[in-house]
Amino acid sequence: MSEKYKLMIYFAVTTMLIYKKDTVLESDMSPYSFYKKNPELMKRVFEEGVNIYNYEMSHNQIMKACYIYLSAEYNPTSVHETEPYIIEE
Repeated sequence: MSEKYKLMIYFAVTTMLIYKKDTVLESDMSPYSFYKKNPELMKRVFEEGVNIYNYEMSHNQIMKACYIYLSAEYNPTSVHETEPYIIEE
């Protein structure tokens, strides 16, 4: 996985957090259901990736970002409890 590929996943998560006010979040959502319930958010993530970085994110990148976002929502952690996150290839 290239560095830019990984960076764009983090960019997507950050963008999702910026627009959290518009996010539809239900209990125990899968990444795919989160993606389907938030089409405007996903469109914005994609558009801002193109506008800011001239980079079109893949569906796989967006899904990884959804997984990370949901992990943070459902299982918040502390820097004192965990090691730095590594995106699996």
